[in-house]
Parts: sequence; C-alpha cells; structure tokens
Amino acid sequence: PLAEPADTVVLMTLDGVRPRELLHGADPDLSEDRRATAMPHLMRHLLAQGGFIGSGRIRPDFRIGSPVGVSTSGYHSIFAGRPTWCLTNEDPPPRGETLVTHVQAAFPGDPCPVGLYTTWDLIVDGTKVDRTRADVARGREEAVQRAPMTADGPTDEPVFQVALKRLREAPP
Repeated sequence: PLAEPADTVVLMTLDGVRPRELLHGADPDLSEDRRATAMPHLMRHLLAQGGFIGSGRIRPDFRIGSPVGVSTSGYHSIFAGRPTWCLTNEDPPPRGETLVTHVQAAFPGDPCPVGLYTTWDLIVDGTKVDRTRADVARGREEAVQRAPMTADGPTDEPVFQVALKRLREAPP
C-alpha cells in the first residue's frame, strides 16, 4: 500500500497467457520448461512492488475479460470499463469514453498524460487515444524505428525497450 495516493497507473496485459503458466510455470504436458513461473522476473518484481489480481493474495481466480473469448473483446472491455458488443478481433473500438480518453480529459494541462506500447496496433485503436497527447509505439515496426538495436530480438522486445526508455526519461 502507498503512503499517499499515486497519480500514475501502469496497466499491463498479457494476451494468451494461461493462469497456470503465469503462476506456476509451463504445463509439463506441453513443455520441457521447468521454471517456477513462466515469467520469473515479472512475478518477482510485480508481487514485491505492486498488486496482482489473481495471485491468490487478493483474488483466488482469473477471469476471461469477455465471454466471447477473443482478444479484442477482452481489451475493449478493459478500456471501456464494461462489457462491450465486440464479438470478433475486427470489431471497431468500444462506444463512448475509454480509460485512456478519460485520463487524457482528466489531465488537460499535461501534453502527454498517456503512454501506449503494444505489438498489436488494434489495441491502440481500441483505446480511442488522441495520439497528439500520447506517446505511442504502435506495433513492432514502429517500436523498432525508435529502438533499432532490438530489431533481431523477440517479438515484444522493441516495444518493451521503448516503454522502459520513456519511463526512464520522463518518469510519471
């Protein structure tokens, strides 16, 4: 718990990660990987320095973001703060205000109150972000342009490095 309220929220989503893989490592029936968790660095820091819904400390379970079971539907529900009518990965952004547009409206004097970093450009579309008031790396190619040394790395590496660079240069 924070001694004082924070004015910064970092929302990180992981698409296609099952709870078992995240909390207990790869499924032995599907992989030879025997690590304690599939993402030890993330889990070590996240649980020590932040909150994690579904860790067993706060809530004992994970829930899919949308009963439809497609990625975009889950993201739209997160951004809209409610279930949406998104049924496919090709559906348009949710109607009305989103979490991102709300943050941008809440900080009218801040020229860049939002940073969005994603390998999937449809996520940016779903936020309805005003790109003139946000730092955005939309897709791997755009991130590689900003972090060329990562071009030969894993798919998410360029996006991760751009986000870290932003946090180091302009901490919230």
